[in-house]
Amino acid sequence: MTDCRSITTGLNHTPSYGMRRGSFGSSPETLFVSEIHLNGASARELPAWQGAGRLTLGVLRKLGVSTHAAVSMLAKACGCSSGSIGYAGLKDAWATTWQFVTLSGRVGRVEGSAVSFVPLSGRNTPLSSKEIWGNEFEARIFNVRSPAELIQAFETASRGPLPAFFGPQRFGGFNGDTHLIGHHLLRQEWSAATEAILSGRNGGYEAALQDKLAAGQGEAEALLSLPSSLLKLFVNAYQASVFNRLLQFLIKSEKWPIYEDPLYLGEVDRFGLPSRTTLSPVSNLTHSLLKTKKLFPMLPLPGTNLALLKGVAAARVLELLSQDGVSLADFRKGPTGEIGGGFRQACFWLEKASLHSLGNHFLARFNLSRGMYATVALQEILGGDAVTVGRPGAGSSDAHGG
Repeated sequence: MTDCRSITTGLNHTPSYGMRRGSFGSSPETLFVSEIHLNGASARELPAWQGAGRLTLGVLRKLGVSTHAAVSMLAKACGCSSGSIGYAGLKDAWATTWQFVTLSGRVGRVEGSAVSFVPLSGRNTPLSSKEIWGNEFEARIFNVRSPAELIQAFETASRGPLPAFFGPQRFGGFNGDTHLIGHHLLRQEWSAATEAILSGRNGGYEAALQDKLAAGQGEAEALLSLPSSLLKLFVNAYQASVFNRLLQFLIKSEKWPIYEDPLYLGEVDRFGLPSRTTLSPVSNLTHSLLKTKKLFPMLPLPGTNLALLKGVAAARVLELLSQDGVSLADFRKGPTGEIGGGFRQACFWLEKASLHSLGNHFLARFNLSRGMYATVALQEILGGDAVTVGRPGAGSSDAHGG
């Protein structure tokens, strides 16, 4: 079985502390992220909102903490459960971020050093990720060796398209291993999954797992008693790792973004986001619509749906799963139930991109549609040698656990 530990998050342009054109670091003082609603409103601007209902829609602002931690802190301040707070997605822990959330009842302002909340209006339905268009980013770039070279690289990246890799945050950071935990869970390698979580890099749940083990639960029972959302997060990280390896293969094979004919294409909705995916022949019209962002080439995420898909990309995903010792049956009996997989766009563009010189550093601004990573965009801008995430010392075992 092939070792799946090293997962590329870029192709020869992955950010590291030695990036060639400059460097950036995630911190509340250097990275700013704000959700953009489908109606165009930015959470950072605390937009006026009309509405009434049993829930309160507002903006959660956090500094230097994860979304999970911020939600827990907000729940404690409001006297409600974390599960009753609706939010659309996770935001970088090492940044200043603004995102829309919903809370039960009528909730007023909450002020805190790490977390604050500003109510906007009432509504009756919890916030859904489908309401969010994407995010706007501000990133400060330091140690610029050649401003002219940086400006040229930024202009090139702004023309796009850029490869839609999952960024290192998806795997727990540059040394993350969440995809390996997901791999172990799919293969029911309970001891390996337990050991990986107890290494202490996975959001504080190692303490909860340790308590369950200390209480006499077996490894499988203890793992499966963790929140299903957490287990799904690990499995989704493994799916993301396979996607990145597929995308890297297609780029190296010079088969990106149009990698086969017919091609799986995402039809763009009125918000400019890929929606319904269909298998269509490639034509001159296809090329034109792809260039004008009216269509998106789509790539499969591993899951039971692979059995129904055709073409080069789907076949390559099956090869990668086989190399990892994973079968489609593993997705049918996964720890959170059947995992169908799906599609993800193969590329993305920077929207409303600008670069400003601020004396000793540059400020990059751009918007990204939902699911796209600023770290991937910045890697294309800043250059440097490719690095990988997830390199623990021991590989995966070849046998499924009991």
